[in-house]
Amino acid sequence: GQSRDPGTFNSNTGRTIVSRPFFNALTGRQDTQLVKFPNVLYGTVAVDSKSDFWGTSGNLIYNICCDPCGRTDLLLGGRYMNLTDDLTIREDLTSQPGATGVPAGTRFQILDRFRTENNIYAATLGFNHERRFSHYFVGVRSTVGLGWNNQSTEISGSTTITPPGGPSTTYSGGLLTQPSNIGRYTSTRFVVIPEVGLKVGCQVTEHARACVGYNFLYVSDVVRSGDAVDLRVNTNQIPPRNLPQTGPAVPAYTGNRTDFWDQGLSVGLEFRF
Repeated sequence: GQSRDPGTFNSNTGRTIVSRPFFNALTGRQDTQLVKFPNVLYGTVAVDSKSDFWGTSGNLIYNICCDPCGRTDLLLGGRYMNLTDDLTIREDLTSQPGATGVPAGTRFQILDRFRTENNIYAATLGFNHERRFSHYFVGVRSTVGLGWNNQSTEISGSTTITPPGGPSTTYSGGLLTQPSNIGRYTSTRFVVIPEVGLKVGCQVTEHARACVGYNFLYVSDVVRSGDAVDLRVNTNQIPPRNLPQTGPAVPAYTGNRTDFWDQGLSVGLEFRF
């Protein structure tokens, strides 16, 4: 499934200030980039965060024991999963008459984008147990997967400046994306994937039954777009880079990783012949 959380931040109130926070690596203090300030700058910032997660698996089933009231099966197989995150931040700013050193009406379009992808391949081993109670049944499934995760992180950004009546100029880097961290980074990590499922159901006819279920899945090592953000900024790198390029090389690619867990509810109808 896909999870998405968009948001746009501005203000129609004349005296309200809107800004983006960051840590200024040159001063060693918290700082802000203005988005809206009365008589100086007017603009909006839009944040779009989304995640996609899907997978497929196949198993060979070997029956260990079976009786009229239930059965236990051994599962041996493999699975593939993909987890992709995308975090995009866009600013659209216009300078006002009170701005210093910038002609009124100058437009700034700023983009920061962080995208991560996890391609997970694993061999799985587990058990599936089912117990019957008259026309009803309860099933428990438990597996563990061992494999590898091909991880990639892409960081990109740009700033386009358009003076009033003049041509636009586009620079590499936004606010949290600069030459110090822009690029594509890849790695391969070992992962452990335990999974537990529970289902309850009813035998509707001799060949058909219905069920509802719950599933919990855990992945030990993934990259996420939010963890790729470094809030430290060397302000000398901010476009148009009129200042000498001195100071620390930040923001930087942090290489942070985390774990991931997913829950699901299911409704099913099964036919057996």
